[in-house]
Amino acid sequence: MSAMSNLENLARAIGEDVKAIKEDSELKDREVKKRLDTLESRPKVHPETLVTKAELEEKGYLTSHQDLSTYAQKWELYNDIPIKARISALENRPSFDTLTPTQRDSLKGDNGHSLNASVRIEGSYKNGSTSRLNLFADVFYDGEAVTSGYTLDYYYRGFGYTNWRSLRNQTPDSAGKFGTWSASQRSGGWFEVRIEVNYRGLRASAFTHLDNVNDGEQGRSGVPGQNIVNQNGSQALNYWAGTQEQYDAITTKDPHTIYDIFK
Repeated sequence: MSAMSNLENLARAIGEDVKAIKEDSELKDREVKKRLDTLESRPKVHPETLVTKAELEEKGYLTSHQDLSTYAQKWELYNDIPIKARISALENRPSFDTLTPTQRDSLKGDNGHSLNASVRIEGSYKNGSTSRLNLFADVFYDGEAVTSGYTLDYYYRGFGYTNWRSLRNQTPDSAGKFGTWSASQRSGGWFEVRIEVNYRGLRASAFTHLDNVNDGEQGRSGVPGQNIVNQNGSQALNYWAGTQEQYDAITTKDPHTIYDIFK
């Protein structure tokens, strides 16, 4: 009876071991199958399209294992070309601080172009006498100096004449010179010039004024000068001439004195 019982127990134990082995085998099979499914479902890799980290570092490329904290983000960058263009335009624009309202109006341009002109008198008018007076026009088209191809109408008055006189359709030389007055004794106390420039269908005007300056005796036998008269209001003015050091030493400047500093 005892031997029979032992055999039954052994058989039962063997059966349980077989069942456990079978269940363990099925579990492992499921794990292996799951891993195979995962491997098979991965995207295909084409080795010919890949590079190694060593190759990337050799070329100086950034890789995911490098610290990017010191690099600017793409959204932090901006296009500075328009700003540079605007700054360049501002730095290269002409200086119009001394232009008259008429000259500024002429710079508004026509069909995208602008014409600017100024006129100057080279020479002096002192104690009722002028040196040789040369008249010059400075002409600019779209900000570029024009030295030929334009004409001007030249108006002048002064030296005792208050009505405008004119010389039409004058052609200045390459330096802009269009008129000359010889050195002479003059009357009237002032001289004015106005020009109308014509170039490529545009017109520009300019004006200048020259006053006589009475500055005292002229040489040992000269005649004492008279007061300078401001043509705007007929205010009598004084005239002073000297060096910069002498001018700086004057503690109180007279508002009715013209100061002429020698350079």
